[in-house]
Amino acid sequence: MTNDNLGETILNHHMIQEEEKIKQVAKEAAKEIVDLATATASAVHASTAADINYIKKDIAIILDRLDHKYVSTETFAPVRMLVYGMCGLMLSAVVGGLMFMLIHR
Repeated sequence: MTNDNLGETILNHHMIQEEEKIKQVAKEAAKEIVDLATATASAVHASTAADINYIKKDIAIILDRLDHKYVSTETFAPVRMLVYGMCGLMLSAVVGGLMFMLIHR
């Protein structure tokens, strides 16, 4: 073997070793990326699931309040008319009384 052939052989051997090292590092980096992406996806899923459960509880509370604590407009309309009518009648009586007092003075 000549010196040139020996040098080329050594250089080729080193290049092959470096290529194998680069491939190994790339495989490890890809595995770490996949692990990180999986962990991130799991965390996002858990957070989203917790948020959805929180929203469902809030909606259940709101629906319960709507069903048991608040009155619908249709149910409240007659009561409102009665109260407004009574207030108008009382105000008319007060104004009428004041006018009567002023006129008969």
